[in-house]
Order: sequence, then structure tokens, then C-alpha cells
Amino acid sequence: MKEPNWIIKGYSTDHFSDEVIARWGKYNEELQENAGLIHCQMSILAQLCLENPNETNDIMLFLGEALDRDGKHSGVADALSISFLEWPNLEKLSLNFEVPENVSSVVKEQWDRFGSNA
Repeated sequence: MKEPNWIIKGYSTDHFSDEVIARWGKYNEELQENAGLIHCQMSILAQLCLENPNETNDIMLFLGEALDRDGKHSGVADALSISFLEWPNLEKLSLNFEVPENVSSVVKEQWDRFGSNA
């Protein structure tokens, strides 16, 4: 059985989850409760971006770096495209915060494919 792409590249979704907990677990205990469930954690990160602007730039940069390590067609990219902010919300955030191009690209592609039905 072939291993998923994101494990072959050496950056597993478990590693991503551990980093999320280490960096932002103090802001939301649900990150720890959902260890390993990166779609749930991605949704919580979106909530943190909206509710705790002091962390938004760091979260965005982290997501950009995670995509660089994990690749555009990976578990992290999948969770970002499905469970993070929808494009209109991310676009509004980008007026005040730096959103890496690879993050906006993944979210925008999902929005362009499915729009508000995603």
C-alpha cells in the first residue's frame, strides 16, 4: 500500500498538529482536544485569526511555511482549503494582515471551484 504524499515528504499531518498545539494551544484548549484532527484544528485557527488579531500574522506565516513543507496537494492543503476561512473572509483579512500567496492561492482555488457551496 502506497503511503500518502504528505508522509513521504517528511512532514506528517501529526507533525503539523503538534506544531499548532505548541504554538496556539494556550489560546484554545480545543486544539489539544482535537490533536491529529487537522480539519478541526484548521477551523480553530481560522477562529483565532478572527478573534485574536495579535496572532493572525503568525498563523498566516505558519500556514504558508507548512504549505511550503507539505506541498500544495497534501493533507495540510486539503484542510486549509476546506476547513479554514472562506475566500471572502480571507480577502478581508488580507487588507490588514500579510497573507502568504500560497495560502491565498489554495483558499481562492477552493472558492473558485465551489464558492459558497464548499
